[in-house]
Amino acid sequence: MGVHGVQKQLEQLNVCKSTGPDGIRAQVLNMLSHKITPMLSFIFQQNYNTRSVPSHWTEATMVPIFKSGSREDPSNYWPILLINMHLLQTRNILFLAM
Repeated sequence: MGVHGVQKQLEQLNVCKSTGPDGIRAQVLNMLSHKITPMLSFIFQQNYNTRSVPSHWTEATMVPIFKSGSREDPSNYWPILLINMHLLQTRNILFLAM
């Protein structure tokens, strides 16, 4: 979970993905990866050490995506969750560390 691993994760972000409730675009994290990696590495390490993440990182926005059929029928929609970019990166980095 070192600086190199975090920077690699940030550089591999899919910049076409939607933003989550934090409003931070993947493109911004990707472009600034060399500047913000040391700080994010420290934060991610603290998350790992304490086995917790800030509560606002766990917030998500649900967006209904229409499948087919009548638009008035709620069962014709897929619930898509847009999660916070920091939580996504923490999950990816912790997964790789295991």
